[in-house]
Amino acid sequence: GVGFDVVSARAQGAKAQAFYGIAQNSDFALFVSNKSGITSYSGLEGKSVAISGFGSYTDYLSKALAAKEGLKSFNELALHQTPAIVSAVLNGSATSAWEPLELTPLFKGEVKPLPVTGLNLESQYSTLIANSSYISSHTAELKKFAAAIDKAIAWHQSHRTQAIALAVQKLGVPQPAAAQGYDA
Repeated sequence: GVGFDVVSARAQGAKAQAFYGIAQNSDFALFVSNKSGITSYSGLEGKSVAISGFGSYTDYLSKALAAKEGLKSFNELALHQTPAIVSAVLNGSATSAWEPLELTPLFKGEVKPLPVTGLNLESQYSTLIANSSYISSHTAELKKFAAAIDKAIAWHQSHRTQAIALAVQKLGVPQPAAAQGYDA
């Protein structure tokens, strides 16, 4: 999971807990459609912003931005996957979207990032969560799983060419965007 999934799940009564987490610098930006005419955050009032999901990092960013800028009304669209988020902005069903800067080429020149200042974008994190009883009864397996994730991350960090090729082949990310994302 990402963002505040554990907190959200617990608040709704789930007996879930995190068993693994990583943190890294964030490269997210708020992209707005060139057709929207929006040049500042006040232009987002009453508009739609595509996010990855409720309780996610992008949901947090939207809410933090709204609070900071005094926005009273905007509609969050939880679209979950980057292709759906990009498509929503390109077809006009969303005015803006939070996405990593390296995915800028996917928007085909139809968006511009608004400068984000005053929000803590220095870090983002991911967590893996499971039912508490599952964690208790499968601790050894989950430790092996977490170790495998660490090993995969280390491989990714030391194999630039292969990691970029995988992003292109398996995720459908254009090669220039995959390279830019790797190097970010």
